[in-house]
This record gives sequence, C-alpha cells and structure tokens, in this order.
Amino acid sequence: MENVQVKETADNELISLYDVSRIFDRSIDAMRKYRSLRLIEPCKRVGRKDFYKKKDIIYKKYLIDTKTREGKKLHEIAEDLRESDEALDIVVEPANSKTMKLKHNVIILKHNTK
Repeated sequence: MENVQVKETADNELISLYDVSRIFDRSIDAMRKYRSLRLIEPCKRVGRKDFYKKKDIIYKKYLIDTKTREGKKLHEIAEDLRESDEALDIVVEPANSKTMKLKHNVIILKHNTK
C-alpha cells in the first residue's frame, strides 16, 4: 500500500477510517456500515482511501451517541440527519414573493431547489 499524505489545517484535521473507528470505539467494519448509512461521510478521497474531518466526526459521534441513548436505531438516526441536512437548504424569499405566505403568524418557507 502506498504512503498517502494529506494536507491538513489546524482547523480541519483530516483523519482516516481507522482513526474514525478509534474515536467511535468501534470496528472498521462497523464504520463501513456507518458510512453506507451515510452517518459519516468522507470529505476527501485519495486513491482508494477516504479521509474525514476530525471535528465533524467528533460532532457526529456526539449526535449518534445521544440518539442511541434515546432508543433510536442507526437507520432512524441516519434519516434524522438527512432531514436536518435538508433543513439547512431552506431559504427565505422576499416578502413580495408568491411562495412566502403568512398563516397563523407562521412563515412558510420554500425549500431551495437548486
């Protein structure tokens, strides 16, 4: 296996799947399952090796641990995370737009369809 070097910054240290498995205290096979469920996603790929942002992995570990303590299963957590990622795509359009309506003092936002 070739020695792969990845440039890292102080803010966004990039780590391998092996390091991710050590943070989660799970096997590499378990981390592959997490990746297939899109619980964790690589930010960079060099050859056949994926790299992850350490701060994102630590945050995801916190979220996953919290939700599993609440009794949720991994596929439910993955669905929740995808929904929350979609919620970040919501934009507010100008008040004169036909897509923004005021109903019972609640603003209905249009989902960004870029």
